Amino acid sequence: MQKNEIIQKIVNEEWFQFTNTKNISQRAVCQDQKGNFIASRTAYWNMYDIDILNSYLSDINSAISKNQNLITYKYAYMMKYTDKANYDSIKDMLPKIDEKKEKLIDTILLMYMSWEAEIVEKYPNLDNKNRKLYSSSDTINSTSVETYMRGELSTYSYNTLELIAKYFLVNVSNKVNLVYEYMTNLNKYESTSDKKTSSCSYVKNIDNLNLANAELITKYAKDKATSMELPVVITVVDKHANVLLFCKMDKALIASSSLSPAKAKTSIAFRTDTHTLSQGVLKSLNQFEAENTSYCFLGGGVPILVNDEIIGAIGISGGTVEQDIEIANEAVTAFLKFSF
Repeated sequence: MQKNEIIQKIVNEEWFQFTNTKNISQRAVCQDQKGNFIASRTAYWNMYDIDILNSYLSDINSAISKNQNLITYKYAYMMKYTDKANYDSIKDMLPKIDEKKEKLIDTILLMYMSWEAEIVEKYPNLDNKNRKLYSSSDTINSTSVETYMRGELSTYSYNTLELIAKYFLVNVSNKVNLVYEYMTNLNKYESTSDKKTSSCSYVKNIDNLNLANAELITKYAKDKATSMELPVVITVVDKHANVLLFCKMDKALIASSSLSPAKAKTSIAFRTDTHTLSQGVLKSLNQFEAENTSYCFLGGGVPILVNDEIIGAIGISGGTVEQDIEIANEAVTAFLKFSF
């Protein structure tokens, strides 16, 4: 087969695996956005030579024969760095990565990340992935380039990784930046793909919450509160602190109707969660009262970030501080995990 034919086979199977990945909660929006997925994966695989492509196609066929989903595994491996608690609960279900394979992945990443760093320095407008570079920047809401690529490589066979390492070494020696070629191809493919779609991996989906987002976040919060048998008040605001949705569960405390929106708005105003604001040198903020201003520096207000940008916030009131924080964090985590 020619290179383009192999890539097409790979990407078509990846799309099948991606769109059929089962989430804990509802289906992710990007699982129905085929255009940019095909564009981004086609650009990525064009970075490699035909020997690597044939080896990975063999990896895919082997996974199919074992009823394994490599795309699911990729995102699961990333959770080791972005969501350790949940990763620990699923890691025993993942194929083990031995020390030999881990070292090979590290070697490949060393070269790959040097190319990524060069792109950021020399061609900042070329890289449109909207990700931080290194794993040290990972949060539960933001996955770095390094962690994404590590998750990717972790699904490859040792043979495929060995071929990639040799191929990368040759290109490093020849001063060829393969990521530059990848990004150039990505921009080309995306320019001809469906502009109505957005890529989970590379395109920021939203920059501000809307009512539909708020309804979903509120549902997650209500589900968590119900499981705790705790009636609470839930407020979701957009990035400008405008209230999108206010929900008072039956038997919630009257005072919570004021505290919940105040917590959400406070986390927007100070760009951090209200529990952090109440700690350490900021604890004096608990006594902060400005005329005509409703701030609350008790835990339960949590900003919502996409690619390190605040798009809104949630405020929970009705339980103890610890319970309010737990519900707010659960709602935000679920929304980000299953909506992007």
